[in-house]
Amino acid sequence: MKYLKPIYIQAFFILIVYTLITKVLFFQAVLWRNEILAYGLTSLVSALFGVLFLYLFGHKDFFPFAKIIEKKGLKREKKFLHYFSHFSRYTTTFLIALVGGPLFAALSARFLIHRKINRYIVVFSACFISTILWLGYAKGAFLFLNNKILN
Repeated sequence: MKYLKPIYIQAFFILIVYTLITKVLFFQAVLWRNEILAYGLTSLVSALFGVLFLYLFGHKDFFPFAKIIEKKGLKREKKFLHYFSHFSRYTTTFLIALVGGPLFAALSARFLIHRKINRYIVVFSACFISTILWLGYAKGAFLFLNNKILN
């Protein structure tokens, strides 16, 4: 029981709920006629789960080695602060969210972005926009296939 911490059990159940809710909601939203409800609700749910995953990954027991990584990263950032802009970390997290969804967005933000408030903003906005893009693609593909089959 040393390795099975309560935060892992909570994360497991949240992952199951996330998988069930988002898959059902996504496929249902493809069929909805009300575009505002379809895009808004699915994007909001995806963004909220992304923030929830980021909160779980930020727990001290979830990744005990994360503090060491953050301290080393902050030292390097202070050293090179005047040379580089840190927009590449935000862009990387944003692109990972577009491809991988809220779970991978939260993981990448946890390890790439060191300021906590920026993590939540990036994950929320990236998941929101990612869901809009994927739902738009799915709705377009569904309408295309539907028109090809019926005509």
